Amino acid sequence: MTQLKNYQKQFFNFYMEYKYLLDLCKKKNIEFYYFEKVNSTMDVSKKLFFENKSTLLICSAQQTSGRGRLGNKWISNKGNIFFSLRFVPKVDLKKFYQIGILSCISIKKTLKKFGISNVSIKWPNDIIVENMKIGGVLTETFFKNNYNYCTVGIGINFINSPTIKKYSTTYIKKYNSSINFEIFLTFLIKMIINSYNKWNDSKYNNLIDEYKKSLIFFGKEVIINNNNNLIKGILIDVTKDGYLVLNSNNKKRIIQSGFIEFKL
Repeated sequence: MTQLKNYQKQFFNFYMEYKYLLDLCKKKNIEFYYFEKVNSTMDVSKKLFFENKSTLLICSAQQTSGRGRLGNKWISNKGNIFFSLRFVPKVDLKKFYQIGILSCISIKKTLKKFGISNVSIKWPNDIIVENMKIGGVLTETFFKNNYNYCTVGIGINFINSPTIKKYSTTYIKKYNSSINFEIFLTFLIKMIINSYNKWNDSKYNNLIDEYKKSLIFFGKEVIINNNNNLIKGILIDVTKDGYLVLNSNNKKRIIQSGFIEFKL
């Protein structure tokens, strides 16, 4: 009986803490799973319910093996935001990368909605506030049971930020101490879902233009690290495929992969 009461209390506390998010998931037909600790929400999203094409949301209070692009470790301190959304898009597989772009834009808009200004995106997927990294986006695609899946992983520093030697970091509470975690998280997920639905219906026609306007260092000289090959040039454009266009030694150069190498 005591165990039952404890379980009921835990369930009630969870429901009250995530009431708005649970209501959103019910309204949007999203399967929602919450964990206190996982290796990675991206890994969990690959193991659950492949026979179901519904959008899947995995949230965790902590990750022990969170990861970013190119195999980089994502330090996942408790109290920050870690979640993955798994979609089964109906658009061409070649466009799945745009889910990462619309997620970056959604994060930027959400931060601005909650009073955090000077937000930009560092190509391809880092969220920057006042020249410091506050979050990042990772997208992965895979094929299973005759369906193409795309999972987007989101990590945002909410109550603290790790110390990184290569660049400066920051966190949400530094700019607005009154922000409620669950309200912010729910608003962000709603923003991503709405943007995704618009994109999946081929109605997000200005996505790349929004992305270009959000990029830090647009029109400025950057150094791209592409598998330890450093490429210097002026960032002048973004292609419809999300690739960077550099003016390098007075020649246009298309950069398909890598990251901008600079100290924040």
